[in-house]
Amino acid sequence: RRRRYSGKDHHDKAGILRYTKVTDALIDLTDIPEPSNERELSWLLSFYWKVDQAYRSLEDLLEHQTEGRQPLPHLLRAIEQTCQSALGQELKLNERQRSILYQLGISL
Repeated sequence: RRRRYSGKDHHDKAGILRYTKVTDALIDLTDIPEPSNERELSWLLSFYWKVDQAYRSLEDLLEHQTEGRQPLPHLLRAIEQTCQSALGQELKLNERQRSILYQLGISL
């Protein structure tokens, strides 16, 4: 399931989340595996922000966030819950990455 959504790496065309301009109604957020690293988290956020491409880092996403738009409040809360849950599992974020999430509207 992880490869289906995030691919093996940023070159893998199998990752559904790399296609950021499709309607998010096609994908149930609860079906997407929790991100285990910054790239997977950045792809998840790139998808829901509808930016021009799936960015490999939170820093890149922040720089390009004006290409898209912030998700609706209910979806943003669900994404926030996914991030919090992922932090309890494999995901590790430094203070700068947490600050970027806050700038994107995600409070941890």
